[in-house]
Amino acid sequence: MCFLNQSVAQVPIKGTVRDKDSGQPLAGVNVSFMATGNSTLSKSDGSFELIWQGIADTLLFRHLSYETKKHYFNNNSRNEIFFLIPKINVIMDVEVSTGYYTLPKERATGSFSHVNEELLERTVSSDIISRLESTVPGLQFDKRNSGGTNASDHRLDLRLRGASTIAASMEPLIILDNFPYDGDINNINPNDVQSITFLKDAAAASIWGAKAANGVIVITTKKLGKKEGSSMSFYSNFSLLSKPDLFYNQAFISSKDFIDLERNWFDKGIYQARENNLGMPVLSPSIETLIQLRNNEITQNQADAQLAMLAGNDIRKDASHLLYRNGSIQRYGIDFAGRTQNTNYRLSVGYDRNKDVNIGDASDRLTLNASNSLSLSPRIYLSSNINFVTSSFYNNSFDIRSQSFLLPYYTLFNSDGSHASFVRDFRPRFVSAAADQGLDWAYRPLDEIELKNKRDNANDIRINSTLDYKVMKSLALQFLYQYHNYGTEGRNLLDHRSYQVRHQVNRFTQSTGKSEFPVGDILELSNSRVYSHSGRLQMNFEESWGNHNVMVLAGGEIRQINGESSAYSYYGYSDDVLTTNQQLNYNVLYPIRPNGSARIPFPTNALGSTIDRFLSYYANGSYTYARKYIATGSLRWDASNLFGVRTNQKGVPLWSSGISWLLHNEKFFNLNWISQMKLRTTYGVSGNIDKTVTAYPTVTYSQNSETSLPMAIVRSPGNRNLRWERTSMLNIGADVGLFGNKLIGTLDVYWKKSSDLIANKLIDPTLFYSGGLGNFKVNYADLDCSGADINLEVRPLGRQVKWSSSANISHSRNRVTEIVTADNASATSYTHGLSNRAIIDKSLDNIYSLPWAGLESNTGDPLVREGEILTKEYTRYINGLQIDDLIEHGSTVPILYGAFRNNLMWRGCTLSINIAFKSKYFYRRKSISYNTLMQNNTGQHLDYENRWQAPGDELFTDVPSVPMSVIANRDVVYLQSEVLVEPGDHIRIQDVRLQYDCKLRHTSSKVLKLQLYAFANNLGLLWKKSHFNIDPDYPSAYYLPPTTGSIGLKINY
Repeated sequence: MCFLNQSVAQVPIKGTVRDKDSGQPLAGVNVSFMATGNSTLSKSDGSFELIWQGIADTLLFRHLSYETKKHYFNNNSRNEIFFLIPKINVIMDVEVSTGYYTLPKERATGSFSHVNEELLERTVSSDIISRLESTVPGLQFDKRNSGGTNASDHRLDLRLRGASTIAASMEPLIILDNFPYDGDINNINPNDVQSITFLKDAAAASIWGAKAANGVIVITTKKLGKKEGSSMSFYSNFSLLSKPDLFYNQAFISSKDFIDLERNWFDKGIYQARENNLGMPVLSPSIETLIQLRNNEITQNQADAQLAMLAGNDIRKDASHLLYRNGSIQRYGIDFAGRTQNTNYRLSVGYDRNKDVNIGDASDRLTLNASNSLSLSPRIYLSSNINFVTSSFYNNSFDIRSQSFLLPYYTLFNSDGSHASFVRDFRPRFVSAAADQGLDWAYRPLDEIELKNKRDNANDIRINSTLDYKVMKSLALQFLYQYHNYGTEGRNLLDHRSYQVRHQVNRFTQSTGKSEFPVGDILELSNSRVYSHSGRLQMNFEESWGNHNVMVLAGGEIRQINGESSAYSYYGYSDDVLTTNQQLNYNVLYPIRPNGSARIPFPTNALGSTIDRFLSYYANGSYTYARKYIATGSLRWDASNLFGVRTNQKGVPLWSSGISWLLHNEKFFNLNWISQMKLRTTYGVSGNIDKTVTAYPTVTYSQNSETSLPMAIVRSPGNRNLRWERTSMLNIGADVGLFGNKLIGTLDVYWKKSSDLIANKLIDPTLFYSGGLGNFKVNYADLDCSGADINLEVRPLGRQVKWSSSANISHSRNRVTEIVTADNASATSYTHGLSNRAIIDKSLDNIYSLPWAGLESNTGDPLVREGEILTKEYTRYINGLQIDDLIEHGSTVPILYGAFRNNLMWRGCTLSINIAFKSKYFYRRKSISYNTLMQNNTGQHLDYENRWQAPGDELFTDVPSVPMSVIANRDVVYLQSEVLVEPGDHIRIQDVRLQYDCKLRHTSSKVLKLQLYAFANNLGLLWKKSHFNIDPDYPSAYYLPPTTGSIGLKINY
């Protein structure tokens, strides 16, 4: 039905366009009258204004991401809200959020990736970061340090589009609800997250200026109800984690082989010096048995029996049973949301309970999130959000990864069922003699677990407020404020029966039987708190006329971050009456056991405080013509109190520009099989910040433990010439949709150049005192990085059984192009660790090795090549090595990586499988280290079984023979050689999910949606290039991350 208005006067009409599902305003919708052709584009708040000619006409609403809508216009249609239905098959169907503004991806010139709520909830975990693995092209999880022999070595580093710095952090900037997030990322409840946007190139990320060189991850939480009325959602899931496989660890020698090795070394007198040491350093039970046999304290039969008993033990069996378990994760959550004409609200509560695979370790987390928005008037809109998180962590395990004194034949239980003791700091005969004097020096791991009482509490509160004021139809002002307070409180009560306390009491026990160290518990307290205030005032301008659309935003923001920390310890503490012993003399040298003298350790008493201030001005603009040609630009000026001693040295201008061309909107573009095509390119400059640097000298003040006088330590002399790190990036990309958008894809190629990179320069330590070598931060290197990201998606195909798929593939490599300051490090400093030492014209991530010359045929010793001669002059050889003599293998970080996810759907059931791959990288596997094995029993490895033992073995093995004395650098030429470098290429099953969805109608207007699912993660390798039993993703791991199986349900009503 059409309405004919008799008036022919031109009448302005207004309206608003919104998403039918979410109710969110839609920007960039083309609104036109079909008869007259008058058209415009909706603005960021969804509003539009058109001139109506007063004749019968139809409003037409068009947007790439929504179904075209027609509305027969009449004079009563003014100020209406028009709802558009999202398309199922679209290529640019996301709203890009930068933390400053949102816009349809169609109008963006930069490189973005978007993870929506559905993809986030596909994975089951308590943290948000682990849900992103293998989902985003260009996002790389660096696990080289994960799960090492140090229990705290569980770092997981992120890279977005490769390396942009050398010594500073490479992790992307995290933005949470429009502001940088300084808290623990694990505090974010994944079920509170609506979407995550990845800003990859300069045009996308430069709006964040001096902190955006590593890319930006913008996290947007759920805040508003999606539909009119109210809704409720509930979720619950349970995850079971597999017990660690301690037999995966190759840094181990069987008990029998270890005893045989110790016997050989004992016969050669290797342990003689330690045996005669008056400090009574540890000798293993096997060596003690051999000493007793030599001294005729026991018979041969007794010695053989004791050694046979030790040979039958395996610490891994006891540890697997008594120190580890199947872990579990329980997660529950409920939220309520609703929307009326003027208000919008959401309230959510989540609770997580994690039981770690280490017995004694657990955590729980409670999250509360409340959001509300209110339309105060047609021009004023107020919204607020409060997020509160409280967490507790219990760390009371005995993790064998961090216990370097463990030997393969130790046991946790005695034959009579009592808790077994280990040799820890002193020889057993000294411990036994001390016991006769009433001093218990035995170390019993199972007792320690029972006595541990360590707990850390964390609280995180964020308050966000936004006030929007529409000055006129094209101009709006926005004020945003955030208060963030994040703190941790640690409490570690060391029971007086624990080894750590007994050890100190026993050491300071005098000949009279009185200990100068106070008897009682030791209480350790630590507190840290970071709180910040952030404010932003922004102007938003948008105007559309005919085929033109202009959008400009400009503003300024200020941010201050305060950090406070403290740590205290109290001796002689009583938890019952809350008393401590403070009457101690820390200046006196007391006789200590077993020999020597020492002062009582000064208790911890530390305070710290930091202030960081940032000031920024920014502007961003875009121009669109005929929905075909788009140009964007961005400018930002950042200043920080970290750089420069004059105000004009603290700031840096950063900028970007970009253009895009929507070919499918051209009249000449008539390829029916290409549904959509967009070409784009951007260039810009962003920055990076290293918060450890300062233009001023850094000094810490404390009290000298020997003189009790105040003292100051210069930690850094400061550098008034420091400059911000800068990264320029060129990005060329294309977005395409084929066959009615059944197949869509994105291709991005980029080139980055990072300059003025900051690192340490070693200076003369006599110039100032720092407790060691002086650290002097300087701008010293430039780095290039280039790569490509590909994302492909097949939308559901089929009728009864539907199939969909997605794939992301990335390629990235870097090269150091300039080093201003020479590095005088030795060649071998480049062959171990992950220190990111820069070599010009080489990749920052390269792995280097010593050339391998094989084993000597009659001794099994490693050989080294000096000129044309093979020798065993290891020290001379190493001292003469140059960097050019090293073998360059390639990158330790995958150059090519990606994932393939396939989904099969049938009658509400969905099976999803995610397969990931990594290629073109190397890692160094570990092996036997004889020197450290001689000195402190570390350095074990299963390679010992493949060692050279007789002439001819050198043809089949590269593992050196057992030396009969400590030979300097013999181990180095083997452990840092090329024979231990392996290719890391592999394919793995990342995860599998089985899901069932159904709808149950409760009333005529209410539908209950039920989802049941099962999920499995870390399912293992399908293929790897190396033949060694090592997961290339975790080359340093003592044991692999647990396989996780989960079941859960979700109810929406």
